Amino acid sequence: AGVVENKYRNGQIVELVKEKLKNKKIVFIFVTYTLHGHLIKEAIKKKLGIDVPFIEGATPEKERILVKKGLKDKKVKVCIASNSWMEGLTVKTITDLILAGSGKSELQLLQKAGRVLANSNVCITDFNDSKNKHLSSHTTERFSVYIDKGWM
Repeated sequence: AGVVENKYRNGQIVELVKEKLKNKKIVFIFVTYTLHGHLIKEAIKKKLGIDVPFIEGATPEKERILVKKGLKDKKVKVCIASNSWMEGLTVKTITDLILAGSGKSELQLLQKAGRVLANSNVCITDFNDSKNKHLSSHTTERFSVYIDKGWM
C-alpha cells in the first residue's frame, strides 16, 4: 500500500496523536497530498472525537493566522497541514511533528523540520516504508538526512 489511503499507517497516526494529547503535547502533522490530510482529519474526528484544523493551499489567510495564533497560545493542540505551509510558519510551542506524507526531497524535509526546530525538545516522527520498494528508497534518503543533521 502507498501512503495516502494506507489505513494501517493512518491508524498509527491517530494513535500517535491520542498518545501525544494524553501527554499534553502540541502536534503538527505534515501531509503531501490534500486527500491524505482530509482522511487523517476524518479519522481523528471519528476515533478521538476532536475536530482539528487542516491547512491546505485553498485555506484563506485569515484562517491560517487564527490557527497559527491558536498553536502559539496552545489552544490548538493538533494541526494538519499540506506542503503549502512549509514556509512562513515557525511555532515554538509545537512539541511533536508527524511527517505523514513520506517524500524524498531534502529541502522539503528541512523546511518541514524547520517549522518546529525552534523548540529544542521537539519529537519528529517519520515512517519506515520498507514494504514498498519505491517508498523504501525515500525512507533511506530521509533517514540519511536525519543522521547527517545529528537528529538520530
